[in-house]
Amino acid sequence: MGLLDKLKRIKKKDAQTVFKQTYTENGIHLSVSPQVWNALIQRQSNTHLLHQYVVLQMLVEEGMAIEEQNGFFVSSDSAVLLDYHTRLLLNLPESWPGKMHIEIDGHTQSPRFKAMLILESPDGEMIRYYNFNGPLLILSEEENFLPNTEQWHAFQAMATHQQCPENERSEYQNLALVYQLQQAKEKGLDINLSHFRHLDIVEPEQIGVTIDEQDDGSAVLTPSFGNVASSDDIARRLGQINPNHNVHSMRINDSIVLLDEKKLACVHEIIQNRNIPKSHVRQFMETPGAYIDASQIDLDIGFSYRVKGATRFKHAYFGDTDLSEINWFNKDEDIAETASDAPLDLTKIITDPSALETFRHQMADSIQAGADCFEFNHFNIPLDQIEIIEEKLNDLAVTLTESSEESSEELKVIDITQNDEFCEFGNDSIPPQPESCLYTEPLDFSVYKRQPYPHQLEGIRWILGLSIESINVSKALQDRLGALLADDMGLGKTFMSLIAVSEYYRLAEEQNEIKRPVLVVAPLSLLENWKNEVSETFDQSPFRDIVILQSNADLNQFRVQGSGAETRQGFASDADSDESICTTDVKYSLKIGSQFGVNRLDMDRRMVLTTYQTLRDYQFSLCRIDWSLVIFDEAQNIKNPNALQTRTAKGLKARFKLIVTGTPVENHLGDFWCLFDTARPGVLGSYQGFLKKFVLPMLRANTEDISDIRNEVGTELRQIVGGLMLRRTKAEKIKGLPQKTIYVGAKVPDGHKEVFEPGLICMMDKDQLDAYEAIVNETVNNQDKANASAAILRGLQQLKDVSLHPDLIDGGMPLIPETPKAARAVLMRSAKLDCLLKLLTQIQSRDEKVIIFILNKRLQQFIIICLQLIFDIQVDVINGDTKAVAKNPSVRTRVKIIDAFQAKAGFQVLVMSPVAAGVGLTVTAANNVIHLERHWNPAKEDQATDRVYRIGQKKDVNVFIPVVHHPKERSFEVNLHGLLSNKIDLKEAIVTQEDVTAKDIAKTGLFNHQLKPHGNLTNARKISSPI
Repeated sequence: MGLLDKLKRIKKKDAQTVFKQTYTENGIHLSVSPQVWNALIQRQSNTHLLHQYVVLQMLVEEGMAIEEQNGFFVSSDSAVLLDYHTRLLLNLPESWPGKMHIEIDGHTQSPRFKAMLILESPDGEMIRYYNFNGPLLILSEEENFLPNTEQWHAFQAMATHQQCPENERSEYQNLALVYQLQQAKEKGLDINLSHFRHLDIVEPEQIGVTIDEQDDGSAVLTPSFGNVASSDDIARRLGQINPNHNVHSMRINDSIVLLDEKKLACVHEIIQNRNIPKSHVRQFMETPGAYIDASQIDLDIGFSYRVKGATRFKHAYFGDTDLSEINWFNKDEDIAETASDAPLDLTKIITDPSALETFRHQMADSIQAGADCFEFNHFNIPLDQIEIIEEKLNDLAVTLTESSEESSEELKVIDITQNDEFCEFGNDSIPPQPESCLYTEPLDFSVYKRQPYPHQLEGIRWILGLSIESINVSKALQDRLGALLADDMGLGKTFMSLIAVSEYYRLAEEQNEIKRPVLVVAPLSLLENWKNEVSETFDQSPFRDIVILQSNADLNQFRVQGSGAETRQGFASDADSDESICTTDVKYSLKIGSQFGVNRLDMDRRMVLTTYQTLRDYQFSLCRIDWSLVIFDEAQNIKNPNALQTRTAKGLKARFKLIVTGTPVENHLGDFWCLFDTARPGVLGSYQGFLKKFVLPMLRANTEDISDIRNEVGTELRQIVGGLMLRRTKAEKIKGLPQKTIYVGAKVPDGHKEVFEPGLICMMDKDQLDAYEAIVNETVNNQDKANASAAILRGLQQLKDVSLHPDLIDGGMPLIPETPKAARAVLMRSAKLDCLLKLLTQIQSRDEKVIIFILNKRLQQFIIICLQLIFDIQVDVINGDTKAVAKNPSVRTRVKIIDAFQAKAGFQVLVMSPVAAGVGLTVTAANNVIHLERHWNPAKEDQATDRVYRIGQKKDVNVFIPVVHHPKERSFEVNLHGLLSNKIDLKEAIVTQEDVTAKDIAKTGLFNHQLKPHGNLTNARKISSPI
């Protein structure tokens, strides 16, 4: 039985016990009676209502719902984003299943222009009359629909247009309607717009200024609309804009440019001050605000010495890398949903070779994780037709290779000295050892709330000793100073960094230097953690204030109105070269510079917290600020030299750059070069030279020699970087830290620290074993057919699913139980979940807390409901959908969920994704970790475990890894565990922990032969219980 059938069956059975829907102008209220609400809080309601409650709570955590008295509120804009499964569970209508047509009367230039959206049902009936109640589309009492996002945008655009009085509609309003409908169609709306097929309407995100120097030395200003048209084309058509007439559009070549009131006012101002006399050109360049309103462009702030200008993005840093480069799991930002059955146009999603590479990695990641879709660049990518996607990717790869200029020239990026073939920027000054760098003057820690551990004091003095030179830095070292703090997870790198910044400010004040702002770049999940750490560290903060430069926080406050991502602004004309001058053709989106007064972002003593995505999107603005220190937390996010956030990180103008990561090498040795080329360029030379000297010897080594060569390379690199890198481990530096024991359900090789625990052997039987063997046999049969690689990928995904629970195969979900007894029964159908239940029972008997790491969101949801029924406790989840920061204080962010979990006494369970919660979070109230679903990169698993095993932990930590076994063959999970265990450390800090790939698992022989029927294995799992 599929997931939808199960949901429908539950829905029919519990039809009278669901959240009641009330539609209002602004959204949907879902409520129950006070008695039922109190029962829900105590987890004493029926299964379907409990399932609804869990899903609505998850929507609250995602910022898509608000909890209110006896229920929840979902705004219209959030309701239309809900997927089909969620709508079905909450008894919400499906989206409109038919098409749309637009009926028009008159020309768009006429004030009498009229338009109407007509609905076409699947059977061809044309529907002209319908109503709305909030987001609810009403055709009759029996026929109601909840539009999807694109349909809703179309209806909203039509409503806005119809609010304008007839006979008074301007051409701008008419064209704006057409533009909105065209945008919805591009995103998948099934609408017939044949009336407007010849209209190419564009709306620039912002208005810029192009400066053209004349032969006589004067200058001429021309409005710029991004990549819409060249400055010459725009200049020739400026006569269309008449200040005395209300004209809000321009026709340029084959395009119509829409200008709202603010953009039009900006264009008028540029036209009125268009001619700059020769004698005033220099003054204009220095103070453009004296001539025009510079809210859309600012020319008076420079860049780092490493920044050469703006350029079209081009792939660089070619060459072999160290073995596997696959990064199975990437951090997620807020993702918009798209219909899974919409036509998949990859050309709009993947625009350059770098994006293609990332897409392939994330797709492989999701297939391995058992997902039926994955998110990429704000699109949901369904995985129900892998063969078709692979075919499209292969075609796209050829297209991008043959026309790389066409696919990337519209991407304007910071142009830096890349140090690719030659090392042209940097210095090779290296202190011999960290001990030789320490700041030796006395430090007064009485002014801080917390006293440092000895290893933290050493770290603070190390940062200060290296950064003090940057306070009065010489031009020769400008933008060239930095270091790598590579301490093990849980040693307090955030605390050390904050104290070092505070002391750096003190030293700057003593030397009468400006306390320039500090930038911290971190994954989204850590921004709130950094802010909280400031309040927990200082009695009196050294910072004027803290700005979280992220869309759910303070970004809009410091963004120029109407502006967007700076990398998508395009070039003024096709003639612009790769050396385009930044100060004449870049439009800045953030409020940087003195003309913004107290509203400017770049205030002294300000701490700015932002994400790597925001750094990438607003790179021109952020690279113009003169930062004192820039701290890159979880800096493995800038390990790829071709990634835009990496190039931006290298181009930032900073007195000192501190790279902070516990895993300086995650997937290949090029990571290490890239981190140092950001922090201390020149130390490791050029990229190509690094590859030749350090990477190629490992690629050419025999299998039996690879370990020794890695150790030799690691030792040499450690010696080269000397005192510029500091790395300590918990075992080495924290005396008295409780013991950590890793128990696994598989044999442990000699020399490994894990402990083999027979109770964690999960022996499949019955329908789980039947399903497992059927998958293996089907995959074996399909290997001789076309698309054999796709068959193997699909087989691996299914084996991963069935190892967790047989009902998870192909996007399914186990039947939601109604009673604790039924919950136990459905868990026991999976050997692994049966083992989980035994583990939790033992942890409950010890009155301890536990974190369960799970990747699969369907399994997360199912486990939460079952455990709440069985143990009668509240179980929360932290995954990629859980908000990291939020403006609304009622939204439960990751930190708030963890704080609540830590505060509760006794046995508690928290479900986490190792991807979303694998870094930066502290959960020391728990001392038990269960890796229910394995991560493909062992470094990610270690990071997840270290949420518990870190400073502040008072109890011994138990890490449990249940492993699913086949009674006769080496199972999928046994092979996976073996591959994950073969991780290799480069000596003294340069740690290479490779991902396990699909190819690796396929080579283990899983699909070498068919499996024979297993016979009666009823008693196969009667083994000892877990410890």
